[in-house]
Amino acid sequence: MPNYMILKRTEKDPIAHAPGSTELTACEIAKELMYFDGPVDNLIAIDAIGPAATFAHLEDSTLCSIHVDEESQYVWSTEIQEIEDSLRNFEFIKNQAENDLNDALRQMQEKFAESSAFSEIDPEDGIGVYSALEALGYDDIDFKFSKLVKEYFQFQELVGMFK
Repeated sequence: MPNYMILKRTEKDPIAHAPGSTELTACEIAKELMYFDGPVDNLIAIDAIGPAATFAHLEDSTLCSIHVDEESQYVWSTEIQEIEDSLRNFEFIKNQAENDLNDALRQMQEKFAESSAFSEIDPEDGIGVYSALEALGYDDIDFKFSKLVKEYFQFQELVGMFK
């Protein structure tokens, strides 16, 4: 069971992990799950058991631990990426709809405000664009998916855990 500890790469560390390796995938996943700012090459994956892992624990330099094997590597590169693409697409369309509905609401509000007979009507009093789109439950699905991805990879953030 390949369990890795993810650390920030130092100048003395090897240049990079081999393309397609589980170590590189572990770094890619950690970068995503930790919202790590910077290229994936700034991270290094080491075996979670052994002298290097012990030293990393003592130095408190471990960012996270993660489990990646060939099966989970495949799930990451295909299924999870496809689901994330569909989530991003849904969010884009939802945001576009929110902008379009807000524009339409503004136009409606202007027409009511310009009306000599119906200016007391304020469409914003009865129409909540944001709350209607929030009720779609996208944020709940995105949160649940992120949580399950972390569980699937046995991801544990360890930054400063031993200080």
